[in-house]
Amino acid sequence: MAPTVELMVLTTADSSDLIEGLLAHNYTVDRATSIDETRELFLERGGHTMLVISAEVSSNLAQQAIDTLREIDESIPVVVFGELTLRDSATRNLHRIPSFHPSSRAGIGAIQKVLCR
Repeated sequence: MAPTVELMVLTTADSSDLIEGLLAHNYTVDRATSIDETRELFLERGGHTMLVISAEVSSNLAQQAIDTLREIDESIPVVVFGELTLRDSATRNLHRIPSFHPSSRAGIGAIQKVLCR
């Protein structure tokens, strides 16, 4: 039996297409819209396999979420969509997907590629 993949999606917009796309691949997905919610869901689940940050999330919110989760799990991988979010970041284990829409087949495939590493 394959291990369960549990993803945290940080978004400030309607990300139902992305979440539905991930659920279609049998991933467990939690959606957070704030730092408090990110931390609460992470602790409730007992951790996540990866943090996925949607393109519309500000760099400030994204960095705060990463810092908050890395206080608990310093090695959690992070996927960020778009060119601008965390553009100048030196955050370790950060995977940037610059050119695909998060809910597209290519975007979901890019998430899966990071998961397989």
